[in-house]
This record gives sequence, structure tokens and C-alpha cells, in this order.
Amino acid sequence: MHDFLTESMDQEKSDDDLSDGHYQLLTNTFMQLSKNIQEDIRHYLREEQDYRLSRYNQNLLMPLPKHMLVNTFLSMKNMSLDLEAQQSFDVYDISAKRHFIYTTQSQVIINNFKVTTDDTAQSEIFYVTLQPKTPAKLDRCAFELWINPALWSKLEYRLAQLKSALFHNEKIWVELYYDDGSTHHCQAHLEDIRYTLPMNDVVRLMLTSPEFFLGFKVVLDQMPIFSDAKLIKAVCLFDVSALKRGEIREFSAFKDNLFKNNIIPLFNLYEGYSSAQKLDDTYDKIPLIHAEDPSARAFYVHQVWENNQLYKEYYHHIFSEYVFHKHVGKLGFYPKNIKESVTQSKKVFVKAMWSQNVTHGHLLKLSSNAINAAQTRYELVCLKPGVSINNFRYVDRVVQVFRAFSDLDMRNKDAFLIALKFLCGAEYIDIYQKFKSAVRSIEYNAVSNGIIIEVQQASDFAFVEHIANVISTFFYVNSPQAIQVNTQVANIYK
Repeated sequence: MHDFLTESMDQEKSDDDLSDGHYQLLTNTFMQLSKNIQEDIRHYLREEQDYRLSRYNQNLLMPLPKHMLVNTFLSMKNMSLDLEAQQSFDVYDISAKRHFIYTTQSQVIINNFKVTTDDTAQSEIFYVTLQPKTPAKLDRCAFELWINPALWSKLEYRLAQLKSALFHNEKIWVELYYDDGSTHHCQAHLEDIRYTLPMNDVVRLMLTSPEFFLGFKVVLDQMPIFSDAKLIKAVCLFDVSALKRGEIREFSAFKDNLFKNNIIPLFNLYEGYSSAQKLDDTYDKIPLIHAEDPSARAFYVHQVWENNQLYKEYYHHIFSEYVFHKHVGKLGFYPKNIKESVTQSKKVFVKAMWSQNVTHGHLLKLSSNAINAAQTRYELVCLKPGVSINNFRYVDRVVQVFRAFSDLDMRNKDAFLIALKFLCGAEYIDIYQKFKSAVRSIEYNAVSNGIIIEVQQASDFAFVEHIANVISTFFYVNSPQAIQVNTQVANIYK
């Protein structure tokens, strides 16, 4: 009995002995398991961050499609032509022999006017004359003007400063002259052009493409009624007393080209449907593929359809089982009842706004069924590339700024700069660097609920003023309390 037990114990001891090879194998196995677990945890955290960002803070990703300003020249019998938002334009890249779809994302008013500006060097009033190419009846109470965006390369942010001066007194006078010798003095007001893009995307557009905000509408407060008289001239009197004398003289040097009409902002953004995709049991993200153009990428998902039925809960983003992951152009499915979802077959497609994920050159040919006028031609004013989505890490940091608005908000210099760096992204970091070096101080005045920003040099005043207004708008749109803080740039060099 003793020998048997001893022999068994010796055998077990022999079985438990591990060579260096066994130890190495076990070590490698546990290291691989540890690595796999770490990868799984990282993957889960990325997925969770992806999910939360796409469901709750997708509005902070803010990509922008390619966009351009074009000037149209045409002959038409009527005084004006309205283009509503979502009007489609075919843009043909002559060099690449490829078609692109652009649309209007604002209401545009095309007018049959020639625009001239009188000499204003010695006056605080800009006299802008609108003369119809042929006398015609005044068929509507509004028309559209632009501070010429083609001058941006010469005057830059001073053009934005001029627009601010025009809006300093939004009420203006318009003198109307008719072919029967009668005149009419009409009060009018100015209105901004409003883009239909999401509000945060509009803020980023203000930062990266300020030329797109140089347009405005002149709206007559009372429509003059003349039975047979035709308009031969309209003169707008713009009060620019908010500008200094030297600034007025600077703008007067460009008087022959300072104001333009018939500028059309266009965006490579159009509505369409995705191809139907069958949901599998992995519930992985569904790739959104345009039914006709594989180069198109979904920008905004407006509707989701299950088995040809509208999924109405998509409009309630907190409760929706579908989440659009904008950064990858895919639709995630997160079922409330997994057991029920497994037993049901679903094919899903979406109605979305798309942008073609292909670049094009400047040699373009434009056409549109929206403008049915003789001898229509288009001239490219500026062409802007698309802007990428924001970095996830920056999104998390900015969300923290908004959530802690009472302690860490735009009234704190660091948070003000964080927001600007966030909006700039990697592509426009030069704007952030320029602003940071141009600013001497950022201080909050609790009495006036205003931010006072001092600039280092007078030449940076217009730039700093524009960027400060962009950041103020960004905080107003996103802060939980929607607190509006007045931002004043102190021009200490007056």
C-alpha cells in the first residue's frame, strides 16, 4: 500500500513538473489573452464613445461639403427671380469630365439690376444705385445685395466690418424713380441671408468661409403701388457712420466694384435615397450607399425606412433604435428588444442629404433648370473645399465646457480659445494661431455681461472682431442656459 501511494505521488509530481518550454508557452498564452482583453476593452470604449457621440453630440462634428460662390449674368423681362433653398445646379468639371450636384441652401433673389456706388469719400452715407437693364414693374418688396466677395483677397475681414457697419442701423431709405417722372421715398430694413444648414455647421461656415456672409436683403417696409409706372432706378442710402473716416476712404477706393448682385451660394449637398440593406444578426453598422452614385457620402439623415415603412421614432433621437454615425457614413442599429429583432427580417434604407466625396477643379460649366433665362452665364467667384469632422477628443473637451458653463465658459479666456481651436480643427489651425497672437487680453465684465477683447495691433481689429462674434454665436447656440454674452473688441488705436 505504501509503495503504491508513493508511486502515485511521484507520478503526479512528475506530471506537474514544467520545463522552460512549458513556462514560456503559458506566459505567451496569458500575454495574448491579456492583450486580447485589453483590445476588447479599448474596442468597447471606442464603440461606447462612438455611440454616445453620435446619439447625443453629433451636432458638434460639423463637417462641411464643398461650396462655392458664383455670379450669374442673365437677361430677363421681369424685375426679379426667386430661387428657393434646395434648387439644383449641375456643375461639370471640364478637365475631369465629371458631373457634380450642387444646391442652394438659402433663398436667393436674382435681380435685373446694374449696381453702381457713388463717390462716398467725404460722406457717412453710401449711395448705391440699382438700375434695371430695361424699365420694369417693381414686382416684389425685396432685393438682394452683396458686398463684393471677389474683393476678399484685397480687403479680407474689413469687408465683414463693413457689413457690420451697415447693420449698425438696420433701417435705411430707398429712393425709387419711375418712367412717368414720379419718385417715391420708402423706408426699408436689412435682413441677413439665412442658410438651412444645421446651426453649428453655419457657425463653422462663418469661421472658415466668411465670404459667404457678405450678402443681405433690402426689404421695403411698404410696397409702393403704381398702376402703369415702371421703375427706372432705385437708390439705397446706407448709413456707415459706424466706420472711421479713414475706413470710409479705403472702401471708397473700390466704389465701382464694392457692391454686387446676383451672387449665388452653392453647396455640394443634395437629397437622395440610399440602397436598401438587410439587417443581419450582428447588428453591425449599416453602410449607407447612394442608390445612383457610389462616390456620394451621407451628410445628414432625415428619414429611416424599415421594410418600406417610415420609422417615425427616428425623429426622437433619444428613443430611436437607429443612430447615424456621421464620421463613417453608416447607420447603427441598437434594438430595444433583441429577441423580437432576431425573429424579424428587416431591410432598411434612408432619405439623406449627400455630398460627393470627390474633388474637382476650377474650370467648371454650370447649368440649372431653376433659371430659365436667355443668355445665362456663370462666373466663379470662389471655391472652397469641404471641411472634415472634428476630432473626438476635442468634442469631449468642448462638451465639458458647455456642461460646466457656470465655471468654465466663454467668459474664461482658456475656454474661449478651446472653442476657437475646436472650430478651426487641423485644417484651419492658422486662424487659431493668428487670433491667439493678435489678442492682448480677454476679460469679462459682469456688470455689462460683456467680454472685452484688446488687440495687439490696429490692423488686426477687423479679424479679431469677426472671430470673436463667431465664438460668441457658437456658445450661444450650444450652452445649456443659452446665455448671450456681448463681445466687444476694444480698438485702443482710435
